[in-house]
Amino acid sequence: MKYRLLDLVCCPECGAELQCEPTELQMLDGVEEVIEGELVCESGHFYPVIGGIPRLLPATLLSETLQRFKPDYYQRYRDRLPATPEGELEVVKETLRSFSYQWNRFSEMYEQWEENFLSYFQPLVDPAEFDDKLVLDAGCGFGRHAYYAGKYGAEVVAMDLSEAVETAHHNTREHQAVHVVQADIYRPPLRARFDFIYCVGVIQHLPAPKEGFLSLARYLKDGGAQFVWVYGKRTGIYRLVDLMRTVTTRIPMRPLYGLTFLLNIASYLAFSLPHKVLRCIPGGGRLAAAWPFTRYADLPLRVGHADWFDRLSVPSTVYFTRAEVEGWFASAGLADVEISSRDAIGWRALGRLAPSSNHRSIDVSEDRVR
Repeated sequence: MKYRLLDLVCCPECGAELQCEPTELQMLDGVEEVIEGELVCESGHFYPVIGGIPRLLPATLLSETLQRFKPDYYQRYRDRLPATPEGELEVVKETLRSFSYQWNRFSEMYEQWEENFLSYFQPLVDPAEFDDKLVLDAGCGFGRHAYYAGKYGAEVVAMDLSEAVETAHHNTREHQAVHVVQADIYRPPLRARFDFIYCVGVIQHLPAPKEGFLSLARYLKDGGAQFVWVYGKRTGIYRLVDLMRTVTTRIPMRPLYGLTFLLNIASYLAFSLPHKVLRCIPGGGRLAAAWPFTRYADLPLRVGHADWFDRLSVPSTVYFTRAEVEGWFASAGLADVEISSRDAIGWRALGRLAPSSNHRSIDVSEDRVR
């Protein structure tokens, strides 16, 4: 964790400034970084820094994540942490489990990710718009989008609830201006200073999607912009996937990994491989162009496996109409809204906050924006 991050974050419980009490420091590329320590506020709330990543989670979630994924640290802090009441946060816990496993297992950085990054944002956002901006990546996963936002010149706070932050921290380490934090999208430990906030492929997995969207809008600076990509309403084979999920979300992670490996091989043999063969046959171009489900044909085979795992492991998935997405932007007080379809399976949308907007009066739990 770089000390610069303290200018951008605050206590997620009370909104107070955080002070750093380091126990281990390292010089990395000429910059002093906190590897281990604590962030504390004047009210006594504390947040450990573990492996260079500040764990800026509300106390109940912090207790849950440490107990599940960092038992040694949980033993260290257990007397200062609350117990998680039985039955609470069940969807959140299962989502945490799924994404923590997924993005630490499927963590490879491929050269194709740059084109993938651009395909989400264009034509609504030009990559040049990232340059010299303060950007929030809300739900960063293993850091592939944060990496390219940093490459295009942004200072990035990459935030995720899951243990994917471990991989995101590793994958973005070459960019000094990328900060990785573990945090809850409903209670972001942030100050309202961001030029651009984006949330790609996350909101559809939240138990309260609109609330998640609105919670982010509060951290835009005047004139800033917010971008989302979410699932659109789907039919046909996608509905079959939803039926499969009623069973697969109950399967342990390792067996599900094996099952989705087999599904990916079947998909490759049925769709990607014939498409690639047809492209090589004289006169086969027209049939190749009409062949269904070919979006993975030119991607590494593991990408398809990761997406199969994503489809079948996450406990909550919601699909949205264009009107629903428009409604979020209206509720957040964002204007100049642009919405377009991406590959006919999702909506990309962008809205801007007019100067002197009153969007910070939005009632989304406690208001910690100052």
